[in-house]
Amino acid sequence: MEKIKQNDAFDVLKATMAIMIMVIHIVALNRLGILGTYIFPILRIAVPIFFLISSYLFFKKIKLIGRYGEQKKYLNKTVNRNLMLYLSWFILLSPITFYIRNYFSHGVLYGVITILWNFVFGSTFIASWYISALVIGLTIVFYASHFFSEKAIFWCSVICFFFCVLISNYGELGLVQNLVWKKLRLFPILWTPHNSFPAGLFWIVAGKRFAEKDDFFWFGKGKQKYILLFSLLALYFEQGLINFLHSSFTNDFYFMLMPTCLAIFAWVLHVVNIDVKNAKTLRAFSTITYCLHASFAKIPALVLLYLGLSKSTFAMSLVKFVITLIFCVIITKIILNLEKCRGWKWLKYLH
Repeated sequence: MEKIKQNDAFDVLKATMAIMIMVIHIVALNRLGILGTYIFPILRIAVPIFFLISSYLFFKKIKLIGRYGEQKKYLNKTVNRNLMLYLSWFILLSPITFYIRNYFSHGVLYGVITILWNFVFGSTFIASWYISALVIGLTIVFYASHFFSEKAIFWCSVICFFFCVLISNYGELGLVQNLVWKKLRLFPILWTPHNSFPAGLFWIVAGKRFAEKDDFFWFGKGKQKYILLFSLLALYFEQGLINFLHSSFTNDFYFMLMPTCLAIFAWVLHVVNIDVKNAKTLRAFSTITYCLHASFAKIPALVLLYLGLSKSTFAMSLVKFVITLIFCVIITKIILNLEKCRGWKWLKYLH
């Protein structure tokens, strides 16, 4: 089977995005007031970029395989690999997860149902929703592509994207509260679609487009600079509008993430092509850091609490961030060295 030569820029980008996601989850930006509010928009490109890279590489491989039967085998291989990643981290982080989630406070049956629900539609260990969303999204888009037109799939994914934006940064608007959130709260277990598989569908479809059409959202190097600049300015203008409307329920999704992330990804594909000596290490670091950081950060938070220090101040959140980042780097090095040893090969499932 033909192999794809991966652009090492993807690994640098993913490692950078993983650190940005750490900032979102650990650093108390809300303590910075209006300044913190305006830091969030640029940080929110991280998850879409993760989806775009994963989808692009998957569908690039699918395009090379050609035969439908072999394509399904590759999909199954990808799904199984991600499920093993999920299960491995779920087991390792289960003491922290069960402590945080308190799953069985309403009985064993309710706890089991909640875990299964969160596995499919949300998160068990913190931020794990991305892995589930990627698995479900790749599967939906792969099979839908054989039954529906490309245009129909694209516009359905755009509708999902707009829906996630509305319930996220515009979720406090009266119309959205009445028409959407009142319905979502009828679920026996809370479902937040902006942290579930609908949130990834547009980016997965876009990643597929990039894999199949080299010039998707590419307008030439000169024009692309202006499109990227305009998109970033529009993203921050949207943040100002959200502040004016006081409409934000959560700040996960912005309308202007669509052109911004597409422009960034197209730029990386067409302009940035680098060879990095430690690309595989960066690749492992990005996955391990994404899965580990938010759960591990609860440990220094408890230590700070034990020492009588406020864990919620901006300064203390920076301390947590630095400790967590150092820990993730060390753990990545340990895993990459240990997995070469006999009896420790299972560690490869962690990245």
